[in-house]
Amino acid sequence: ILAFNAADTPGSLEQRAAAAPEAFEACPTAADDIALLAFTSGTTGAPKAVVHTHRDVLAACNAWPRHVLKATPDDVVTGSPPLAFTFGLGGLLVFPMAAGSAIYFPDARYTPEGMVREMGAHGVTICYTSPTFYRQMAPHARAIGIPGLRICVSAGEALPDATRQLWKEATGIEMLDGIGATEMFHIFISSAGGEVRRGAIGKAVPGYQAKVVDEQGREVPRGTVGRLAVIGPTGCRYMDDARQTRYVRQGWNHPGDAFVQDEDGYFHYQARDDDMIITSGYNVGGPEVEDCLL
Repeated sequence: ILAFNAADTPGSLEQRAAAAPEAFEACPTAADDIALLAFTSGTTGAPKAVVHTHRDVLAACNAWPRHVLKATPDDVVTGSPPLAFTFGLGGLLVFPMAAGSAIYFPDARYTPEGMVREMGAHGVTICYTSPTFYRQMAPHARAIGIPGLRICVSAGEALPDATRQLWKEATGIEMLDGIGATEMFHIFISSAGGEVRRGAIGKAVPGYQAKVVDEQGREVPRGTVGRLAVIGPTGCRYMDDARQTRYVRQGWNHPGDAFVQDEDGYFHYQARDDDMIITSGYNVGGPEVEDCLL
């Protein structure tokens, strides 16, 4: 077990770093060598080890960050997701490194007010966190202000429109929504700026294709609830786990989400595909109910 933020603990990351030699001899690797194992349980309970290669990581850097996020070397990035989650690993480590951006990690776990104050104090320009945390930060952002902030990435759970509007009223910033999966490494449907559409997550990120299908994998008509299927430069590979055959079918990845695609190609999240509410013969997603309540 490798301990972090524990300088006095024998064998901690800090002690190992202090004892490391000045010269570093890189290990020769190939593009298809394993770069990392990311563990996910999704909604099924039992953890699965997801294999990602060096090629996957570089491909991810050339997809959503390049075409949607568009970070620069002048940006300072922070957020609340743990690095053990690929949302945090990509957003708070891999993607800033690829763009040459600075990264700010706090010494302690963020609180809503604390995160607002730290972002202002350290000139943060890009923030990653969940809709729940944005909702909790909104009153503090309105009262304190975050003058340097320009991009706010939301993922990890459905983004209610009420939360999007609350944050925009508090900061003037239109949130950048996205959906990804540990199996895909990061975000594959998103939108930003003038492409944002109320109630929609966005369109497939360049490099990826997405469609809404029925139980047999056939694409359903636009405006019809179905299951999301995605294909692109990254994809699911479980380590020695038969559940991969359920996730990957005919080359398409099935994250387990119910979506509607509108006539303009925007994808609207409904719910997990095993968690739809059926009322009077209609399929109703939990986020739709939540949005009404908020």
